[in-house]
This record gives sequence, C-alpha cells and structure tokens, in this order.
Amino acid sequence: MDEPVMYGFGPYRFDARDGVLTRAGEPVPLTPKAAHLLRVLLESEGQTLTKDELIRRVWPSTFVEDGSLPFQMHLVRQALGDAAADPKYIVTIPRRGYRFIVPVARLSDERPDPAGDPARAVVDLLERDASDDLSDRGLETAYQPHSTPSFDVRRRWYPWLGFVALAVLALSAAIVAHGFRDPPLPHVSRVTQLTHDGKIKYGLLLLDRSRLLFNVLLEQREFRLDGGTSARVEAREPYLFLDVSPVRGEALAIRSRDPGADRGLWIVRLDGTQPRRLGMAETSGSAAWSHDARRIAYGDGPSVYVADADGTSTRLITTVTGVAGSVQWAPGDRYLRVHVSNASDRTRTQVLYDIDPDGSEPTPVLLPPSTLNPCCGFWTPGGRDYVFESSSDTTQQVWVRREPRHLLWKSEPELRQLSPATGSVRYSSPVSSADGGRIFVIGTTEPRLSRYDPNQGEFVPYLGGIAAFAVEFSPDRQWVSYITDGDSTLWRARADGSEPRRLTGAPWHVDASAWSPDGRRLAIRARLPGSHTKVFLLSAEGGVPQPLVPGDAEQGSPTWSPDGTRLTFGDVPERYGQATGSEKIHIYHLDTHTLSDVTASDSLWSSRWSPDGRHLTATRIVDRELMLFTFATNEWRDLGVSGVGDMRWSRDSQYIYCEPEPRARWVRRVRVSDGYVEPLIDVSEEALPRFGAGVALDGMLLFLRAATDIYAFELERR
Repeated sequence: MDEPVMYGFGPYRFDARDGVLTRAGEPVPLTPKAAHLLRVLLESEGQTLTKDELIRRVWPSTFVEDGSLPFQMHLVRQALGDAAADPKYIVTIPRRGYRFIVPVARLSDERPDPAGDPARAVVDLLERDASDDLSDRGLETAYQPHSTPSFDVRRRWYPWLGFVALAVLALSAAIVAHGFRDPPLPHVSRVTQLTHDGKIKYGLLLLDRSRLLFNVLLEQREFRLDGGTSARVEAREPYLFLDVSPVRGEALAIRSRDPGADRGLWIVRLDGTQPRRLGMAETSGSAAWSHDARRIAYGDGPSVYVADADGTSTRLITTVTGVAGSVQWAPGDRYLRVHVSNASDRTRTQVLYDIDPDGSEPTPVLLPPSTLNPCCGFWTPGGRDYVFESSSDTTQQVWVRREPRHLLWKSEPELRQLSPATGSVRYSSPVSSADGGRIFVIGTTEPRLSRYDPNQGEFVPYLGGIAAFAVEFSPDRQWVSYITDGDSTLWRARADGSEPRRLTGAPWHVDASAWSPDGRRLAIRARLPGSHTKVFLLSAEGGVPQPLVPGDAEQGSPTWSPDGTRLTFGDVPERYGQATGSEKIHIYHLDTHTLSDVTASDSLWSSRWSPDGRHLTATRIVDRELMLFTFATNEWRDLGVSGVGDMRWSRDSQYIYCEPEPRARWVRRVRVSDGYVEPLIDVSEEALPRFGAGVALDGMLLFLRAATDIYAFELERR
C-alpha cells in the first residue's frame, strides 16, 4: 500500500506531494520550508519532536542558524491561525521541542476537482463545442471506434486546445503577477539640511504634520517644519514623548526629571488636559501605540509588555537577552518589532526581533553584515518597506528593507541604503513625514579636535581640526601623540601637527596612551581582536606593543609616576559600570616587574598620577565619584564630584579637570588644596562623541566635537 499523500485535520487538508495547504478548499500560503516542517509534524502522529530532530529532517546536511526553526514554526502557526501562547494545533514543549496536538486523518489520494482547473475547463468547453458541431451535422456524439468524422474533428481541435489552455494560464499568471507586483524600492533624490546650529539632538519623533520633536539631555524640544524654528516643548510637567497616537490625540510619555518615578509610563493629552498614569507600567524608554490605538506595547529592561489602552490589563509578552530599546507595532498590528541592545561583553551589539503580541518566541530579523547593529525605524505607508538605521565604529547610515511577502511562496527581502554613500555625515533616528514623501533624520558630521576659547565663548579647531582624541604632548613639548577617531590607530607628530607618523595599525585597537617621563616610550591601552583591552609598552618610534603583565584580564588606562619607575592602572569589570568588589588600583614596578595594590582602592578605576607625584585620582566604578589618594597619609578622600567621565591634572598639580559623562552638563575644575569645585564650560548642548580628547599646550582642555542637525531625505520611487 502506497504512503498516503493527503492529510486532514480540522478544516485543513494538506497535500504532502505538492506541499499545498487548503482550508475549506481555499489555498493557504506556505513557504516550501514551512510546508516541509508541517509535513514532518503531521507524520509524527502526535509524538514530541525535538528541535534537533526537526532541523535534521527539514534541513538535512545543511548548517542552520538558531532562528531558522522558530521562524518557520512561526510561519506554520500563522498559516493555521495558531499562537504559541494559546496553541490549537502545535504546542511548544519547554526545553524539548514541539508536538502536533490535533488528530490527523490519513486520507486517500485526493486531488483538486478537475472542474476547478481553468485549463481543464477550457478543454471540456472546446470538446463540448466539437460535439455540438458534430450534432449540428447529424453525426453521432457518443464514442464510436469506427466513426471517422468524430476522429477527424477532435484531431482538428486538439492542437488548438493546448494553445488556448496555455494562453489562459499565461493570462491568469500575468493578472496575478500584476496584482502582486511591488513598486520599486524608494531612493533619495535630494538631501536638505533643515537646522544649522550644530547643537546636540537625538530621538526624533513626528508630533504632527508641521512639528518634529527631538531630545536635548532630559528635555524635549520641537522643530517647526513650516517656519524652521525650534523651541522647548511646553507641557504642564516636563514630559518626554515616546510615541504619538493621532487617532486618540494622546502621547505616551515619561517624566525624566521625576527622581524615583522617572520610569513611570504616562498618557498625555495633546490638548493639554490632565495626564494620567498607565496603571503601574514602567518603561526603560520605549513605548508605542497599536495602529487601532487599543493597545500599548512597551519595554522595561529585558521585558516586553502589552497593555490595554486604559491600563486595566497588562501581559508580559516575552523576555529578551539584553535591553528592549525600541518596541514598534507592525502594519495591521500583526506582530511587534523589538530592538534589543546587549553590552554584557563590553561591546554593544544590537539585534531586531519580531514577536507575536499574543506571545511567541522572538524571531530574529535576518540582515546582511553590511547592516551591522541595526536599530529602530518605521514602516512606510503600505507596510512593505521598513526604514531603519545601522551603525558601526566608522559609519551610521539609514537603510530600507522590503519585507518578504508570504503567499504560496516566500519572497526574499530586498535591501537598499537610503543615506548617501559618500560624505562624512552619519545619519540616525529616521522618522517618516505624515505623507510618507520624506524621511527626517539626524545628521552628525565628522568630529573635529577643538579647543574652547573662553574669550570668544566658542570652540575653535586645534591641530587643524583633526578627528583625534587622547592628545598627549611629550615631556619636552616637542612631540604630540594622538589616536584617530574611527580606526583607533596611534600617531605621533611634531607639536604643531606636522610630520605625522602612524605608530600602530590594524588589527590593533588603541584607546589611551601616556608618554614616559624620558619621552622614549608610550604606555598604551590597546587590544587585539578576540582579547581583552590591556596595558602595553611601545617605543616612541613605533614597533610591536609589548604587554605590561601576562594574562588576558581587562585593564584600565595607564599613567606614569613622575620618576618613570612605575605605572598605575585599574581593573575594569566584565560588565561595564557594575563592580564585583574585587577591582583595585595597581602599581607596576618596572625595576622588579612586580605589582602592588594601592591601599583601600577596592571598586575604584581610572587612576591618574599627579605631575608632582604626591597624589593619585580615581573614580568609583558604580557612580564615577571622584576620589583623591595622598601618598603621604596613605588615605583616600572623597572630593564630592560624581558623574566624572574623564579627568586631567593641571601641569602644576593644583587642579583636577573633570569632564562629565555623556549627556551630562558641566566641565568642572577641582582645587586640590580645599576641594573647591568650579564649573568651567557648559557642554550640555554640544555633540561630543567621546571625552578625553586631551590638554592643549596652554593647559586648556581639548574636545572632540561634532555638529548635529536635522536633515530631510526627499524620496522617489522609479
């Protein structure tokens, strides 16, 4: 007896020979792999199939990515109207696999009714016409083996029957293809710069047809598209809008300046009436209305929730590995697209996942390596094109992805870079205009080394405005070393920037350096691919960096003792900013090649030796509080300055210059004698990609400064 090729369950029929699924006689779209997976499930007769077994049977002798099986299982469930949270056909067995839970009937060799075949219908019609033609001539229409007239007439018609059938099929295919033909992917015909102040901006959001919102530190401002002016958004309280629902005339928001309750999720009426809290919902900064404005999705750390618009019902949808940085509803509210950021290994990785709002395993959105670290975006009108940003150490661009179509086949996604392929501007935070004809983005120019001029009250280029940081002058002030932004290579040049010479190249990644007091060596913080960042010694003439100590533990930036006999550096925890308690400040003795620990330096890092050799500064790992160690007393003193991103000693050892952590406000100067803190420069609205640019020859701080402005991409489809 031949193996059955037709299966029946519920209202469905599955033809295993063709991989065709029907419901009440109507075809249901399935990809070939999803059809293969469904067949394996049906053949299992209700037995649990492990993930390994399913992969072996559906992808024999093929390497399969981790997300392939969950993605195809999602397609099968989607075709059956099933959901992982409330299974009707397929149940997930935790840590084991999947099981088909509905009785399956093995049917006879059924095929679709020939009457439903257009080609067969044409043949029947023509044969009937031929029979009628014979009847008109008074001839027999029944089958007669020796009837020459009937044989001749059919023979005359048969060549035309195939031609007409093929013509009908071709016409049908053309009609179907035309109905499903996609418009071309959009491209950018023109880029227009809308603002010109260069001040920091991030987090674009379309408020309405004529206003954009953007964030500056902990406040939100609006840019008027008609008049080209920007002003602070005024509200009854300082809310930051996360998403706007034109349907309801409401925005989802947080109160960033509300200590202790800054994570609470609020619904703010755009007409200025009383805001209300969404139950007890809390978010780490992402929330979105569904298109019908009946549900709200939001992320809180690794958790993704869906709540009713009134906040009476809230459900945990999934938990991801990392932080759900952006949550969005797909067109038709079919699923959620979630941006997940993970910095557990000290290198920030970003992934997009699709999640069924009724609950399912997150499915990764597969993208090519050119779109490294994809981030938040939006769907264009029509729902097939998804616009998003991606970033790397050297670039940040905007892309459009044509979402695959799921019919009787699965189309492949298309991809195009929208932002200009040339130029030095990095584009981020894309949002669509109300009519979909433009994309608004934030553009950031290549950073330039700058010095703040207190007399002019502005930043001026330094060393020609090169894109560099960690600027250090040799003790004789004849040479300067610096690290180029982007490729993180170490250079040496004359003090005026002339005669540049590269000291390190790929694959070395350098992020800090310090001249030895005799000017013959540099202590650098660097790493090779796949290893931790450590302290190395390098000749001022270049060469191969030599590790200070053996092993592969993460180490902080080094500084020299004034006599050149010792180096100090701190430990760096595996998870940034989260001390384990074992971290200390170490002193390496170059004469004996031994290490000693600074007294009571537990959970401190970022040490800096004073030029006179009397003190060390460091910061606490957890809050970046500035600490001062005095060698004479062997004690630490808290200087009462927190949030320190980088610090530098004045040449006379009387002051400590403290640069703030990103998105903080003031550069401060601390007087060592009495701890007096003096604010120097307000950098709250400056685009500073990184701190620690260095100190100029005149003792003034240097900054790596960029310009951020709002741009518009004009779209065309042709």
